[in-house]
Amino acid sequence: MSGAFGYRILDRFCLTHEGQDIAVRGQKQRAILAAFCLGAAPSQSRDRLADLLWSDSSPDKARGSLRNTLHILARESAPLDLFQADRQEVRARFTGACCEMEAALQAWDAGQDATLAARNLRDAEMRFAADLWGLDPVFDSFLTERRAIWLAGLAAALRRRLEVPLAAGGGSRRLIAERLRELMPQD
Repeated sequence: MSGAFGYRILDRFCLTHEGQDIAVRGQKQRAILAAFCLGAAPSQSRDRLADLLWSDSSPDKARGSLRNTLHILARESAPLDLFQADRQEVRARFTGACCEMEAALQAWDAGQDATLAARNLRDAEMRFAADLWGLDPVFDSFLTERRAIWLAGLAAALRRRLEVPLAAGGGSRRLIAERLRELMPQD
């Protein structure tokens, strides 16, 4: 099931399934999805998720808010079964979801420039999960850390592709250089 999932992280965060947006209205619901897409662990404790998004609330209130948010998320994303949960932890069933930029670079590797050409990386640092900032100070710290990792990883992936010999395949190196310049204008 995980192979059919992807996500967009620039501007408004969105989880996709088989190329279609999963309509999730609430910011906290999208933040939970983002926490799993951006974090390394496919499973997170309920306490960790509650602390991440309701750090200013008491532990009981935070866990209740998490329970309610997961219930709303399950209802909004039906018939997809995105999570398996018990009293202690929540496990995402969409682990391995591919970021829009990873997918664009994979298409470029296969000689298809169109997907990467349609992406704009200008102001990517400011556009990273732009709709999810300000929900909670702890979540903002999480986003700050994950943004730095994501930007560095993307810059490294673009630079590696510039170093690949032309005969190795892939699309236009000029397009890669343009996206790298957008991402890192000072380089």
